[in-house]
Amino acid sequence: MGFFSKLFGSEKNDFTPSADLMPEDKFWQLIAASRNESGGDSEGQESALKALLQELPLNDLITFKNRYRQLRGQAYTWPLWGAVYIINGGCSDDGFCYFRDWLIAQGQEVYTNTLADPEWLADFEFREEETDLDGDIISSKAIFAEEMAYVADSVFQKRTGQDIPAEFAENNEITGQEWKEEGDDLAHMFPKLWKECNGCE
Repeated sequence: MGFFSKLFGSEKNDFTPSADLMPEDKFWQLIAASRNESGGDSEGQESALKALLQELPLNDLITFKNRYRQLRGQAYTWPLWGAVYIINGGCSDDGFCYFRDWLIAQGQEVYTNTLADPEWLADFEFREEETDLDGDIISSKAIFAEEMAYVADSVFQKRTGQDIPAEFAENNEITGQEWKEEGDDLAHMFPKLWKECNGCE
């Protein structure tokens, strides 16, 4: 695709909407490369990932987004939500979604280990504190990365002027052992994490 073709937007029809998934090893290679380039800084990683995705064919952007949705939906479990609730001293529906964005951004090893045993996070070294645009602390640990979910969308929109036609249906049915906020369910489920965080606020 030449410079003038891109300039005048002929890319906008150079794709096929689908529910295909990017091969998992390729997806994680892109996440790892963006993380390595940014040194783990969330905003830097978003920029690094955007630069990497700029180089891909449009169909790869679609399959990347589909794989992202598949992995985020796969992580929609009660146990993982409970672990995040302990770490953050509470966690809303939206917050849990943004945590799963953060989890994907950490790479394949962290993602896989955490899904296998959420209490694995008791030994994870988090960056301290996350603030909003006004500088107010919204988390005692930097565990949210909402913007990661929109990187592929942004690149696709810029190149085509259209919304990304990612057609994979993300799982929205939570699975696993349910817990209650009141009582000691979470302390029993994750004794090590509970002790480590001591009900982090």
